[in-house]
Amino acid sequence: MYNVAGICYLNTIPFLYGIQNSAVSSEVKISLDTPARCAQKLISGEADIGLLPVAALPQVEKASIVTNYCIGATGEVKSVLLVANAPLENIRTIRLDYQSRTSVLLAQILAYHHWKLNVNFVFAENDDQLFHLKKQEAAVIIGDRALKYSSRFLYHYDFATEWKNFTGLPFVFACWVITRPLPADFLDSFNRALYHGVNHLEEVAAEQQPLFPGINVLSYLKENISFEFSDDKREGMNLFLKYITHYTD
Repeated sequence: MYNVAGICYLNTIPFLYGIQNSAVSSEVKISLDTPARCAQKLISGEADIGLLPVAALPQVEKASIVTNYCIGATGEVKSVLLVANAPLENIRTIRLDYQSRTSVLLAQILAYHHWKLNVNFVFAENDDQLFHLKKQEAAVIIGDRALKYSSRFLYHYDFATEWKNFTGLPFVFACWVITRPLPADFLDSFNRALYHGVNHLEEVAAEQQPLFPGINVLSYLKENISFEFSDDKREGMNLFLKYITHYTD
């Protein structure tokens, strides 16, 4: 039995659907957590394979990317946002989402290199600190909360769109990683399971739509999330990893 660490967001559900509706389901035990917690599970060895936020790749010893799939975006992603009640040029403080290191580092890269902002960064400890902003504050919010609550704010800046405008490349938020060798036949079966999931988005959306009133789940999964780990996504990921060396020890 292999321990699988998944992310507890809507964009991961197609992968779970594929795993649960394939032969590999009998070989795995799945747990769902925030991106930060998934990274911790891989680092500690609690997980044998997991969906790792890309910013954590340098932290995970012997990390090896497996499968042909990822959580990526070639344009607007809708679920990783900077939100505010004032335009960017008026922002002086950015509150950072405690659930994901990748979005934190991407916010810093975009702020300094793309938006050319002189701002302070403050880590939020809970959702309340992200959702209750002063006039010159902005916040990074990710995942299902971004889909559900972004309409509370007057201004929204989509991180995948902004990264594409900055670099011309798509962005990868998370990819499947192992930290020790696993049998090739298991990895082949796991990859086929992911393929099954991303090729049955209509069924996934039909199951999830009641949980997301006001959001077109099928459109989000088809138009905003890009699951194929293509060459241009790898190029975008590698560029991001080069940038974050300036913001990490």
